[in-house]
Amino acid sequence: MVDEEKDVHDIKKMEEQIEETVLVIAQCQPRIEGAVDALENAMATYEEKSSAEMLELLKQAPEWEAANVQIAEAKAFIEAIE
Repeated sequence: MVDEEKDVHDIKKMEEQIEETVLVIAQCQPRIEGAVDALENAMATYEEKSSAEMLELLKQAPEWEAANVQIAEAKAFIEAIE
């Protein structure tokens, strides 16, 4: 960008925005990890305490699949930012 003769002020602002974004991501990572852990623990509790029939019904529920998708996406995001 500097080579393209961009306005120095614009470049400085973009650098500040990048730094701020990095800080926000760093602050969010522990919260995302905590939420994933909590969701996994809740799902594990249901798996442990449910009968085989109830567990089968749970796993067929769209909410169960959505929870698994959210866990996978959050883990992929965390891996990408590390």
